[in-house]
Amino acid sequence: DKSSLVSQLMNHILMSYQSALEKCKTEANDAIEENFIALKYIEQLALAINPSFTYDIKKYHSESWKEAEFFRNYILKNMIRDNIERGMKEGWFRENINIDIMTDLRLLEIDALFNATANILHHKKLQQVALAHTIHFMRGLATAEGLELIEHYAHEA
Repeated sequence: DKSSLVSQLMNHILMSYQSALEKCKTEANDAIEENFIALKYIEQLALAINPSFTYDIKKYHSESWKEAEFFRNYILKNMIRDNIERGMKEGWFRENINIDIMTDLRLLEIDALFNATANILHHKKLQQVALAHTIHFMRGLATAEGLELIEHYAHEA
């Protein structure tokens, strides 16, 4: 039935995204590079998902929407938190950061990319928007050394 197909599709999308983010963590030399690598996967996911898909899932397929919410609220949130903690341990992010607040703010920024009503991507390229908000987010966390590393990776992006 249709609900089963939607659930399978949602599960596939979420598992693919989780696998990609875990790969980012292992491929990256540091927390800042991890964010730049993750941009590729965010872009791929966003391009694969029409904004109306999110709306339809939320409205017509509540079980699949619950899977997406679980992914966001636990898996993605923990990955963001781990990245911030990694950056702090490596000295790229400041130690006086409220990790809970910054994790939630990062989630809200990511949500905005997929929010059809926010229309952030209207007439803009996803890659440019995702890069701008990732750099903005990391600059707010960064130490002086971290800022230099962000600029290094930004020039390569």
